[in-house]
Amino acid sequence: MFADELVAMYSDAKVILTERDERKWEASAKELIVAMYMWPAQILRFVVEPLKGDPSKGVEASRPAMSMTKLFFAYFNARNRAEFEANLLTTYRAHNAHIRELMADQPHRFLEYKLGSGWGPLCEFLGVKVPKDKPFPHLNEQAEFQKWMLEQQMKHMNKVLVPLKASLVPILVVAVAACSWYLMRLL
Repeated sequence: MFADELVAMYSDAKVILTERDERKWEASAKELIVAMYMWPAQILRFVVEPLKGDPSKGVEASRPAMSMTKLFFAYFNARNRAEFEANLLTTYRAHNAHIRELMADQPHRFLEYKLGSGWGPLCEFLGVKVPKDKPFPHLNEQAEFQKWMLEQQMKHMNKVLVPLKASLVPILVVAVAACSWYLMRLL
């Protein structure tokens, strides 16, 4: 998303473009959009984040979940879930082409890494030894990602909701249920 700025700012850094099977990447990206519409994300965007500010002190609520949602939709040139999914592969291909073009005159700083190639190409590019006792990690599998996403959402919600008085919880539950029901009907 900010490749040009990062490459310019860190002019000595090496750049690794990770190439994945497009269809697997598309399926994984669709999981991301599904996670953005799950109930924890809805609660974060429409209940928790608005509660974080203190208007009496002129403090606006920090809205990272809403900001990330808007950022993803803007990057994928989408206004809704259907457009997001329709633009996935086009955006993926354009991003990869842009990175290749951006780094074309600096091949010493650039590696196009094919997912599944193991440690070898990465270690050679980075000038380090291949780990002998460590298998190559596979931490971005869909199940792992979904688990991580839910943990992050719940941690963020707990940070804000736990300090609230117990009397507000039933009101919030009803409000969230109503909002989720309404939003899911729009999709």
